[in-house]
Amino acid sequence: MSEVVTLELPDSLVRSARTIAERSNRRVEDVLVEWLDRSAREVPVELLSAA
Repeated sequence: MSEVVTLELPDSLVRSARTIAERSNRRVEDVLVEWLDRSAREVPVELLSAA
């Protein structure tokens, strides 16, 4: 199951994702999902800011 989420991202982040997507023949959305998923698995929840 998945959910649609709308995010406002910095231009530099989108440019980086577009570059990687083009070089790997993938969609920008897939690159961003991979980055989010990887970050969520690597950073312990206890270290995230509550703010």
